[in-house]
Amino acid sequence: MNNSFSQNERNLSPYYSRIESGNLPVIVGHKLNNDDIIRQYVIEQLMCNFYLSYENFEKKFQIPFFTYFPSIVDSLHAFKNEGLLILNDDGI
Repeated sequence: MNNSFSQNERNLSPYYSRIESGNLPVIVGHKLNNDDIIRQYVIEQLMCNFYLSYENFEKKFQIPFFTYFPSIVDSLHAFKNEGLLILNDDGI
């Protein structure tokens, strides 16, 4: 919601108490900065679609993926070599 992250109460009793008293059960809130938004997008694409398109990333954020994440290239290739992911010119 509006570039923010929130976490609900973890335990059911306090969760329901907050709801029943007309309050939201949110216990933590955080306003996302640009880096948070970029990383959230990458994680969401991989978790929800099992794919990250470099082209879509670059269109959305106006920066090449590996320019923004230069330190992960070696790790991605290591995971590829172990057969844990598919890495090609189009995405992950």
